Parts: sequence; structure tokens; C-alpha cells
Amino acid sequence: MYVSWFECFLATLIILPYKYGIIHLAEPDHIFEGFEDLDNYLQLDELNLKSIPVLIAGFLFWHYLAVVNSGFCVFLIERTVATVLFNDYESKNRPKLTICIDLRMSKY
Repeated sequence: MYVSWFECFLATLIILPYKYGIIHLAEPDHIFEGFEDLDNYLQLDELNLKSIPVLIAGFLFWHYLAVVNSGFCVFLIERTVATVLFNDYESKNRPKLTICIDLRMSKY
């Protein structure tokens, strides 16, 4: 989880040429403003070499968000358990609790 920021950074680097118009998926003069109307969406008929990097970058970015959110949830669960077991949480060894929390985090 500590190096998952690199996943987001890599996805951002992949998306930047598309965002600033260096690489175009549609006609260069077609401007997309707002997404309230379905006619304004860019519909790709097929996947080609120009569109696959955007798809991969999107998956990388959403995976990064899932890792960060699950890490935050695991942190909250661990701190909640520590609060409930306040009297002996630091002194008593609980391997089942550690395994449960680790399995939850490794799910992503």
C-alpha cells in the first residue's frame, strides 16, 4: 500500500497526452464540454492502439483509489478494535486479529 501512489502517478502520466491534446481519440476540432447529454460522449467503435493506454490508465487509477480506501477502512477497523480492547490490546498477542486484518487488506 505504501507504494501505491506510484500506480496513480503512472496512470496520470499515461493520461496527460490525451488530456492536453497531444494524442487525440476523436477529431482534433471536436470539443467535449459537460456530460449531461448522451450525444456529447465519445463513443469508440473498436479498441485500437490509441485507446488502450487510456483504458489501462483508468484501471490503474481506480485500483489505486480502491487500495487507498480499503487501507483507510482497515486502519479504522484496527483502531476501533484497539479502542474496544483498550486494557490489554498492546500487551496481549492476538494472531487471529492480525491475520483477519491482513487478509482484508490483501484482498486488493
